[in-house]
Amino acid sequence: MSSATDPKKPDGDSSAPVPAESAKSSGPTDQEKWEFYSAQFMAILLVILVVVGKGFISSGAQLPALCRFIALQCPPSIQKPVIYGGALQGYQEVGQAFGMTFKSGEELGASFAAFVGATMVIHVWSGHQNRSYKDVFTNSTLAPLQSTSHIATNLIVARLVDQGLLDFDERISAYWPEFARGNKEHVLLKDLMSHRAGVAFWDREHALNYEDNLLDSDTVAARIAGQPHNFDGEPVVAFHGVTRDYYLNEIVKRVHPKNYDLRQIMDEEINPLLRSHFQYGTDPTGSVKDTKIATLHGYPADRATVASFFPRVIGDFVLDEPMSRAVGSIRKNTSSVAYKALVESLPTKADADRSLPAVWNQGSVNWNSHVSGFAEARTLSIFGAVMANNGTIGVIKFISAETFSKLIELQEIQNDAVLQLPGRQLGYVAGGFAVTKKWVVEGERWYGNFDLTGTCVFWNPELRLSFSFVTNSMRLGNIGFGDKRIRKIIRSFSEAARVETEKWAKKKAEEDELLEKARQLNREQKKKNKSKNKNKKKGKKVQAEQGDETAAADATAVDADESDAVAAEIAPEAVPETAAETSEAAPEGVSHEPAVTDGPGVASVPSAETRSTAATEPETESETEAGAKSQPPVHQTHDGSEL
Repeated sequence: MSSATDPKKPDGDSSAPVPAESAKSSGPTDQEKWEFYSAQFMAILLVILVVVGKGFISSGAQLPALCRFIALQCPPSIQKPVIYGGALQGYQEVGQAFGMTFKSGEELGASFAAFVGATMVIHVWSGHQNRSYKDVFTNSTLAPLQSTSHIATNLIVARLVDQGLLDFDERISAYWPEFARGNKEHVLLKDLMSHRAGVAFWDREHALNYEDNLLDSDTVAARIAGQPHNFDGEPVVAFHGVTRDYYLNEIVKRVHPKNYDLRQIMDEEINPLLRSHFQYGTDPTGSVKDTKIATLHGYPADRATVASFFPRVIGDFVLDEPMSRAVGSIRKNTSSVAYKALVESLPTKADADRSLPAVWNQGSVNWNSHVSGFAEARTLSIFGAVMANNGTIGVIKFISAETFSKLIELQEIQNDAVLQLPGRQLGYVAGGFAVTKKWVVEGERWYGNFDLTGTCVFWNPELRLSFSFVTNSMRLGNIGFGDKRIRKIIRSFSEAARVETEKWAKKKAEEDELLEKARQLNREQKKKNKSKNKNKKKGKKVQAEQGDETAAADATAVDADESDAVAAEIAPEAVPETAAETSEAAPEGVSHEPAVTDGPGVASVPSAETRSTAATEPETESETEAGAKSQPPVHQTHDGSEL
């Protein structure tokens, strides 16, 4: 009997479906292969993106592209940067912080200098003048300045105010009647100095162009004097980054006894006086190339694009370096007040490249004595030290204390329409300096000037500190927006100054204690001398009376000559007092006013060579005699008068 066969389970039929277990063992399908290789590719791509992204985000902005991405073609100076210059004891770490910006590739060429009181405590420099990496950035290399050059003009104006030739509270039209046109008749000098004069930018009719004869003062004066008030006469704070010094130059020429302009005053008066090297502009003919001037280089376009493309918070997080609102406004909106004030108002050719920093490297901008300045960090720090010391540095009295007090009068706080900064972060004083208690050291009031590039100079009259940083490489932000380069250096300098100040204060207290002990010893010795002299005088009087009585009793027995001889024998001590006995001077070895070199100020850190130790109380006579021989002379001030 034949059995029925189940058609669903054929026996020995090769065409029957293969069980699932058998299908898996036959190998991966095309879909599975695609998924596998795609996963491998994505993993490799992810690794590459991580490596490249790490280089993009964490590497220095001034490194060459291949060096930033895959560490190839890195300049030797970046791999092993050499820092030149020097620092006093206690400030070496500031130099190390400066050097780290080169090692990380954040810097191309730069210099940093700082003063404590009237003493330069550090001056360091390194890097190159341009990206060819051939021209070394030296201590005499002049860095291109923009708004930081305002410090030079501020000093010139302050000096003219001190001489009575200008007045911060006077209307500008009093010096320059034509300025009153366009609703500007009530603008004061301090309004222009503090960026509230209403001439932050020029409209097309009054803008200066390269085709104009900018060396013709009459042409320039007539053009800019007619500019209407930007804000209909209202005193709005709007950074006059380009225009301010054009107006100040015309004002200065009208009051200077020799009709000097800013450039002439700097060359003939300020630089020789302070032994500085500040240069307004370059050669206007372009016939001479100043090899000491470094080229300003921009921030890498790829990183700037990332910062611009992403929302501000994300861009700042990705790059760990915020973009200043002014720079962002310039990049995105050519009709903004920031663009009009900082780019469109520059005197360039009609078809000029107005992108940053290209516009700043053009000869038409660089040679103009009212827009660009050039200086080394040393010069800027000297300017800052003059202000940090209330207008006087060393033997040089640059301005009086009265003028200085007028100069630092804080003007009305407003948000800056150009820099787009809140007034609580940044203000201005009558003398033209910015003032902040946030940007430099939190809670400390610092004055100064700064660029969008990162270059800056700041000073603190309370602590008598000043510093300057110059660079030829732009960043997305400046000192107010977390520029990592200067932030690191400032923190190091501030900490070093604090530590050294505490050390000096402690040593000064010890010296004062020794001085007080010496004075106390001196007073006690003087008291003993007076008591001794008083007793001697009393003894002499008694002896003299005794001698008189004896002489009177024997007067009948001896003649006058014999009487004198007897009196001398009876009172041998009644002789004229010696100078040593009558003098009220201090004992040998202890000066009446022990001479010690007074410290240079609250925040100064005098070196060991400039200090002298207060006289101490001698223990033995030999020590007293030795002390008298080694006592330092009375300290003299620079004008020769004794303290």
